[in-house]
Amino acid sequence: GKNLFTNPFLSFFMHNLGAYRVDRRVSAAVYKEVLKTFSQVMIERGYHSLFFPGGTRSRSNLIESHLKLGLAGSAVSAFANNRVHGVDRNVYFVPATINYELVLEGETLVEDWLKEEGKARYIIEDDEFSRLDRWVTFFRKIVGMQAACIIRFGAPLDCFGNPVDDEGHSTTPGGRSIDPGTYVERRGKPVNDGARDAAYTRELSDVLVDRYRQETVLMATSLVAHVLFRRLVRETPGLDLFARLRVRGEITMPREELVAEVGALRDRLLELQAQNVVRINDAIATLDPRILVDRALAVWNGYHTRVAAKVLGADVTAEDPTLLLYYQNRLVPFATRVVTCAEDEAAAAEIARIGGRR
Repeated sequence: GKNLFTNPFLSFFMHNLGAYRVDRRVSAAVYKEVLKTFSQVMIERGYHSLFFPGGTRSRSNLIESHLKLGLAGSAVSAFANNRVHGVDRNVYFVPATINYELVLEGETLVEDWLKEEGKARYIIEDDEFSRLDRWVTFFRKIVGMQAACIIRFGAPLDCFGNPVDDEGHSTTPGGRSIDPGTYVERRGKPVNDGARDAAYTRELSDVLVDRYRQETVLMATSLVAHVLFRRLVRETPGLDLFARLRVRGEITMPREELVAEVGALRDRLLELQAQNVVRINDAIATLDPRILVDRALAVWNGYHTRVAAKVLGADVTAEDPTLLLYYQNRLVPFATRVVTCAEDEAAAAEIARIGGRR
């Protein structure tokens, strides 16, 4: 992001890493066309390219389900143009997910999303990136946490969504080797065709969406936040999302009940992991649910300016629904699949619809 280049702590590295900036506030057609052409030329020449599937950092913490197609499409066009000019260089996509137990700028990002400012504002002037005290607190927190951040790389794909083998050859789902160059041929010769490449890019995006979901790694804070937020939804029937976010410190769960539900949720997620639907952090896969709850509360405690959840005697209070929403959003696609009691089914169905509000 542009703020990484103006940040007093990171700008030195960003200016010397060969990175380039994109200002998504600029809507001029010529700007977007130059950006896509630049990306295409770099890929044609064999340079690696990194980009967010949603075009920027996720403000909501939801797993991306609507990909920006411009930069992805530039890779498809690069492959086709190379073939037209006799360059036999394959292009590969490696879906990767970055999974945090504690998010440095979580409060700023979720507020940006809720205010619908994310599309219009590129630089967050007062975010946590610009404050030294928040950096110090953040690093103190993660130093003492096992698996505080997990980057997971998925299996590579060619630019048409086909899997590739260890030698980089495109294959069918059944394992038969295929030539990706045939995708850009007409009457046996490679040709450039923008409409065709756009259709291939849309098909590729569908495959990538599935891969991002499969490669997401769920952390303790997401599990505990989901259970607390689900209880909040259950106890506030008839309210919409924004009304619920004003219900601060009013909904509590007995700690033992929270522990039991977190354990049940973790077990359901392990079943989904066995089906290759999602991943769960290995560090918490076998932990006692009490430790999971304690871990999440300890991670949140003393970092964010607002308290996500607070222990009051034998109960745990949903103190800040906005932060709980942010952390639990990683589980939105699985909300109805992890319910273990009938009383939570309606709440889970409401949570599952949150993704449609983006």
